[in-house]
Amino acid sequence: MTNVIAWETLLTAIKVLYALCMLAVVIPGLNSLFLAYTYLRHRQRLPRSSDFTPPTSWPRVTVQLPIYNEGQLITRLLRAVTRLDYPRDRLEIQVLDDSTDETSTLARALVERYQREGFQIVYRHRANRQGYKAGNLASGLSTAKGELIAIFDADFLPPRDWLKRVVPAFQDPNVGFVQTRWVHYNAHTNLLTRLVNLAMDGHAIVEQGGRAAGGFFIGFDGSGGIWRRECIEAAGGWQWDTLTEDLDLAYRAQLLGWKGLYLPDVTVLAELPETLAALRRQQYRWAKGSLQTLRKLGVRLWRAPLPWKVRLQGLLHLAMYVPFPFAVLAFLLILPLGLWAPSYFSFFLWSILGGVGLAAEYLTARTEINPRLASRLKLLPGMALLGIGISLTCAFGAVDGWLHDGGVFERTPKGLTSKSKPMPPSVRTIYNYLKWGEGVLSLYLLVSALLLASHAQAGMLPWLFTSFTGFFLMSQGAFLEEPLPSTAPLSTTNHHLSSLTK
Repeated sequence: MTNVIAWETLLTAIKVLYALCMLAVVIPGLNSLFLAYTYLRHRQRLPRSSDFTPPTSWPRVTVQLPIYNEGQLITRLLRAVTRLDYPRDRLEIQVLDDSTDETSTLARALVERYQREGFQIVYRHRANRQGYKAGNLASGLSTAKGELIAIFDADFLPPRDWLKRVVPAFQDPNVGFVQTRWVHYNAHTNLLTRLVNLAMDGHAIVEQGGRAAGGFFIGFDGSGGIWRRECIEAAGGWQWDTLTEDLDLAYRAQLLGWKGLYLPDVTVLAELPETLAALRRQQYRWAKGSLQTLRKLGVRLWRAPLPWKVRLQGLLHLAMYVPFPFAVLAFLLILPLGLWAPSYFSFFLWSILGGVGLAAEYLTARTEINPRLASRLKLLPGMALLGIGISLTCAFGAVDGWLHDGGVFERTPKGLTSKSKPMPPSVRTIYNYLKWGEGVLSLYLLVSALLLASHAQAGMLPWLFTSFTGFFLMSQGAFLEEPLPSTAPLSTTNHHLSSLTK
């Protein structure tokens, strides 16, 4: 009798866990559907740079360039920033260097060259990386002369008119920061960049655009935007108890009543991860930092004197990586459920709504760029496999962020330097565990598919084989340590970069 009760209790616990997992997957998918709808219905509300009249006197702007072991990227970045069309006597450039390699020598020489050419440009090198990027920005802010602070990471390239299109928005004294849209110059380098570009377009066009059009809080993306210095200081400055210092500061500022603006018509060139290893590092950091920000500000946000829709949408934004641990748990529960309680697979049908929401987000984003339906649909299968494959990395990052503050800020390797820079030992250890974990999980799903097929659970087989394929490809790609095959010649990238000189 005792054994029967224990067995029934265990089975009930498995059923409840599986139902919770499905709920955790469905809610963000439905929110993606909501944001796509909000964007399509209210996108005319989004401000445009042409809505703002240029000021009679341009405010002083400090452009901060936080760098760390960037190599030749600093040459390209400074070339772009020094070409910005803005009064020289109102423009200060700070090269904030935390490098521990030859980048420091190169950056210092470039700064001295531009100083001789008459630019107000300064070089600051820190002997330690306290606070990592957030600490670097805070250190630079202590001596910055500008009332507005523009930020560009090393792999960003602003067009010449970028400042003059963004700065006028700050004539509204309530605007605390302005974020512009990222466009990726290496989007067609290989299959991976094509898929990640689709995901980033979903974020930039639908998520940011939908939140802004709906009157909800938006995030600062960390680069390609401008802050009002007064807003930074009023909100408590740059803090490094989370790894997403940009999201953290944006929410602290908006909770104080500052406005965040999103200008989708102003773009800045950026770089996508070109290898699976680089993508892992980026997604792990974003997942960890997002959960740290949720833990830090979630209660404060929910108690804020704001409309419930704004508070709910903010929580969903901060919790965007929460579904990943539940998704991995759902994978592990499939086999016992299929063998002992197959009727509970009916809950899986609800999870399909989550996939529909994400598909709607990506298709809506691509509609703004390419109206051809076929070109939009062909990447969706690859997106499904990539989303499944990266889920273990995001799950571990999310759990790490929920349990721990701060952490080492692991910079996403850039295309020009990632192949020559060795992975730090601590990072290599984590990702070795992850790729082996993905391999074991793919084997588990394959065995589950074979066993459930013999138990007449054929309806789950397509999903199980898709999940097996996603984890298998991610694991094997990590073991091979090679970027996916190139699908575009270098001239394509050069064509995009040439727009800087126009």
